[in-house]
Amino acid sequence: MVGTVTPVEDYLALVNRKDVDKFDEASKQMQKRIQQIVTDSFGAQFYPKAIDCLKTLRNQCIKKMEAKSFNIYMRQFKDTLIQKGRRDFWDEIVTENLSLITKLESEESDVSVEEGKKFTEDEEEDKPKTEETPADDDAEDMLENM
Repeated sequence: MVGTVTPVEDYLALVNRKDVDKFDEASKQMQKRIQQIVTDSFGAQFYPKAIDCLKTLRNQCIKKMEAKSFNIYMRQFKDTLIQKGRRDFWDEIVTENLSLITKLESEESDVSVEEGKKFTEDEEEDKPKTEETPADDDAEDMLENM
């Protein structure tokens, strides 16, 4: 089972078992664990652990030719993060360049390099711009006139 104390080690132990194929089960557990770590994090407290988990999951999905399942998860996870007000964790994902797995990384993937870049860049464009609004100008004018 992928626990909260050492999730990366737990996941790798399950994935690397020779006697049975536990990849799908272990990956589902890891996905839930990542989400739980982010949700339970007070601010960014546990984000480094969640990023390590996500990197490990991504690398194993490339290694095991499971790019599609990772990409499906990432699309859902992105939506969940934004809906639950965890855009700051999404920003960490973007900073770490943990985008979708592209065709360049895995022949099993159906995501082009451009699509992979766009997946993380879209959010940069969606962020509210800190442009001055006319109301800001009015407030500044009022302060100057005092």
